[in-house]
Amino acid sequence: MKLPLSWLKDYVDIGDVTPQELSDKLLSIGFEVEEIIAPRNDISGVVVGRVMNIVHHDNSDKLWVCNIDIGEKYVQIVTGAQNVKLGNYVPVATVGAVLPDGKKISEAKLRGVDSFGMLCGGSELGVDDDIIEGASVDGILILPDDSVIGDDILHTLGLDDTVLDVSITANRPDCQAIVNIAREISILLDKKFVMPKLTYKCRCICDMPPVTIENKELCSRYIGRAICNVKIEKSPKWMRDRLRMCGIRPINNLVDITNYVLLEFGQPLHAFDKKFIQDKVIVRKGRDGERITALDGKKYDVNNILVIADTCKPLAIAGIMGGEYTSIFPDTQDVFLEAARFERSNVRRTSRKIGLRSDSSARYEKGVDWQSVELGSNRALALIDQLKCGNICSNIVYDSTEQPVEKQIVTTTDQICSLLGIEIDKKIIISILKKQGFQVRTAANTLICTVPLVREDIDGYPDLAEDIMRFYGYENIVSTNSENTHQTSGGRNVHDDNIETVKSVMRALGADEILNYSFISPDEADKLLLDGNDAMRRCIPIKNPLSRDISVMRTQLISSMLNSIARNCARKNDVMRFYELGKTFITNELPITDLPQERDVICVALCNDGDFYTLKAIVGELANVFGMPEYSACKCSYLHPKQSLHVSCDGVSGDFGKLHPLVCENYNLPNNVYVAQLDLTDALNRPIALAQYMPISKLQPVDRDLALVVKKDVAVGDMLNDVKSVSPYIAQVKLFDIYDGAQIEEGYKSVAFSMRLQPTVNTFSDAEIKNIMNSVIDNAATKFGAKLR
Repeated sequence: MKLPLSWLKDYVDIGDVTPQELSDKLLSIGFEVEEIIAPRNDISGVVVGRVMNIVHHDNSDKLWVCNIDIGEKYVQIVTGAQNVKLGNYVPVATVGAVLPDGKKISEAKLRGVDSFGMLCGGSELGVDDDIIEGASVDGILILPDDSVIGDDILHTLGLDDTVLDVSITANRPDCQAIVNIAREISILLDKKFVMPKLTYKCRCICDMPPVTIENKELCSRYIGRAICNVKIEKSPKWMRDRLRMCGIRPINNLVDITNYVLLEFGQPLHAFDKKFIQDKVIVRKGRDGERITALDGKKYDVNNILVIADTCKPLAIAGIMGGEYTSIFPDTQDVFLEAARFERSNVRRTSRKIGLRSDSSARYEKGVDWQSVELGSNRALALIDQLKCGNICSNIVYDSTEQPVEKQIVTTTDQICSLLGIEIDKKIIISILKKQGFQVRTAANTLICTVPLVREDIDGYPDLAEDIMRFYGYENIVSTNSENTHQTSGGRNVHDDNIETVKSVMRALGADEILNYSFISPDEADKLLLDGNDAMRRCIPIKNPLSRDISVMRTQLISSMLNSIARNCARKNDVMRFYELGKTFITNELPITDLPQERDVICVALCNDGDFYTLKAIVGELANVFGMPEYSACKCSYLHPKQSLHVSCDGVSGDFGKLHPLVCENYNLPNNVYVAQLDLTDALNRPIALAQYMPISKLQPVDRDLALVVKKDVAVGDMLNDVKSVSPYIAQVKLFDIYDGAQIEEGYKSVAFSMRLQPTVNTFSDAEIKNIMNSVIDNAATKFGAKLR
């Protein structure tokens, strides 16, 4: 919530407290200031002056020589503007002044006459008609006649105010109002709080449409007032400035007053053109087929949605937005002013259902209390009376449930102090509560606290204790050892420990971690070329998605990774080594009948940062954490069929390789992207086995080469794994050649291995070596149809 300090000072004197000090103090009572928006500082040396004399330049028909009173002195300025008149108040950039475009004003001589400064228009000051009327005129900005000579132009234009952007927590909806924030600050600074003016004069009596609430569980209070013979015009500058600083565009006096009260008291109001209301006002649910054109110009179906209606039609969507045809027009004469309390969860559901949010709905969703309805209505009428916008009618139309009973909490100072862990004097406790509006009575050792209706967040003595502590000061809490407690040892479980190990390995391999939503678009399955019966197509839909792009639960991490790479490439960040470790959600059938499987999956991607073998090395290092990886042929639709592999080891399974060219096109990616996706679920849920080491053998190893001829469709990786399993004495097997040229039968290939045989007890004899080699050849012949080359 935006809080201009000039507005705050209407209710509490903050003295010489700086914005940063005030920000720190607000944080100490639970309100974080997200940003301190400083005044404009791109203008200096520009002041308000008054034209005391103006004559034609002797040497020019288009120039004027002005004598300007700027407070401390008179200055002579030559100008070519034709709209300057005697007595005008104008912005004067004195010698040495700096303008928003960086221009520095210096002394000049124009056609032989000295000029000590410059008169400024709106464009030179960087302002428009939203800030001050006349700023867009092609000429000098003529200031209002109540301007103060010598005043800094930033102050005159209302650009010298500091604004605090205060974050309001969900449990304090009452502090959506500037007056309630001011009340908190008055307690914090021990200053007097001044309530805004709520009094007004009724000047007429008129016919008023009666009010009926049909659904009182959704609208507990409704007040209607009338203003006759209204004058629709611009709001005064002070009101427009405050609305603008809070992010609201000024429109006209009546609409601006409703927005002003929304910010000041947190009470949404709505002004209807009274002539469009037929017979009476009814708060009811919309009927089948009813539609309304809202102020945003769009039509909404309001069937079964709470609306404000007359006997013929809906007038507004309750708590969210008014209808276009009942709004305030330049020719509006009589106004019906609504103030109501709508049930927060219903406003939230309606806003989501129709996809429409407003400043009013944002307030109602957090909660509007019973009292603010009447306070907001009275404050709006007081402002209408003050600004002479029209004649306030004495009639009031009203409907509501019974006023809520104020809560009473019975507690003791001992109970509060025990919860806080410190001793606070009873008088201080009572004083703090009374300053916040609580009524406190004492009986023996008990405190009987009556909670004001505005504090709907207070339910029991722990809430009272929190409110006391906020103003007593958290810095007064002293660390002590609690009785009957003992220390406990902390630590991560196996799953979390293993996750940290994986992340540590990926960091060591130079990869940056990314995080994506657990929701994806249902179109991702087609972009990844997934088969029609692939389990990754069974995406669980979300009931209330924010958009189609995040409307189903993810079954894989690949698509989110590729979208992240595409965004980076579009911003010329085209060298990437990313990984993401997260959950996927796989279901056996749709619609779901049981909870989905949640799998721990890691996705790794390279873009312009290596090739297939770089990714293979990364995958190998990752798999080595859990066991010895084995590689086999891969049939993954989104990977290149000739540059991809399947990897598996103890609890790890997945595919990796170069991205398929069609997938690259679908994601607008370059053709050198390499990705891997590994399921780590089983591996992460058990302790990582300690590495087993063996002493280096004292016996000499024996190296042998072996060339076998097999059919071209035989996977070399399968042959490698099989050769290792033939004998425990085969310590290492490496592929060093694949050949399918001359001397090799058509449809076949020659695969050459280098093997290292390691004896463990005695040096190998020639016969033992021959037996091992024969076993390898015989096994390959049986399993792969291999022949010795």
